[in-house]
Amino acid sequence: MKKKSILLCVILASIIGAFFIYKYRKVDVGYNLTEPEKYPRIFLETTNFEMSFNDSKFETLPVVPMGLKSDGEDFYTIDFAEMVIFRYTAKGELINKIGNGIGKGPGEMAQISDFYLSEEYVWVSDPNQFMIHKFSKEGIYIDSRILKSHPTRIADDSLNLVVMSVGSPDGIFQSISKDFSNQNSKVFGGFMSRNNLGPLSLDGWLEKREESGFIYVPRLASLAYYFNINNNLDFIVKTPDGENYKPNLDRSEGEEKRFTLEDRDKENLWVDMYNDKLYILALDRGDRNSNGEYITKSKVYIDIYDKNGEYLNSFIPPATEYFTILDGKFVSLYNSTIRIYRIEGVSF
Repeated sequence: MKKKSILLCVILASIIGAFFIYKYRKVDVGYNLTEPEKYPRIFLETTNFEMSFNDSKFETLPVVPMGLKSDGEDFYTIDFAEMVIFRYTAKGELINKIGNGIGKGPGEMAQISDFYLSEEYVWVSDPNQFMIHKFSKEGIYIDSRILKSHPTRIADDSLNLVVMSVGSPDGIFQSISKDFSNQNSKVFGGFMSRNNLGPLSLDGWLEKREESGFIYVPRLASLAYYFNINNNLDFIVKTPDGENYKPNLDRSEGEEKRFTLEDRDKENLWVDMYNDKLYILALDRGDRNSNGEYITKSKVYIDIYDKNGEYLNSFIPPATEYFTILDGKFVSLYNSTIRIYRIEGVSF
């Protein structure tokens, strides 16, 4: 009886402890920034098995591939040299290209900074032309819309498109209709600008939440912001690295010291949503000595969160700069090469 009581107490304490850890990591703070705080990762033991990539001919591969996304059936990547998007089957067979190349004509793009895949369409952000372009998945150009600020990221909140424009003074997000004949828009997210954070600090990734709303994951801060379909912030999740925002401009001893990309020790490189789970690719460049030189090797992790923002666990992926999960397989882009893996030990 005594052993049963002790065991019951241990189980109860574990449950209470897990509850408080979870509540500590998930913070309901409205529009106020939260100071991140580092916490340990829970690692899964994994084994990677590389699978064949069917299309390996030069003409079927992008010259400068960037980004990877999937729609549940196929995966897509940007060719930054040609400014088009390549569409592949889950086995790596080229289906078609999306976009009419570099230019300013119909369906042509000056720069692709991001794209979003809905059930029928591919929406492409072109910040150099202040435009969002709409294509069919077969690559047919449909329409474009001009915005007042540079669109850098794009997603969907289940009702409208959500565009990130970090140069806008009124807010970093803009909700626009998927019907481009409707020119109405809603700007929100001004809470970020009020904290004196500029474009370099606020850059990040957008992902549609499975049910409705979207998630904003900053590149340089260990936080994830969960918005609902009404564009209101539901809650903020703290991610493991404990990295806070860095201001774009820091005054020191009367001199201006600008934050540069070299100052990034921790960075969220990419995100993906699959089966109600958020996957964040996180880079730790290592520890520095007093001279600012790295004295430990860099590490890359993928952290996993459930649909409510609760941290689940992490794993060390194959070499990757961008990734997407499709049909339970891990599609990786590294050093301009696309590879497909089956990973044992992770329940995608």
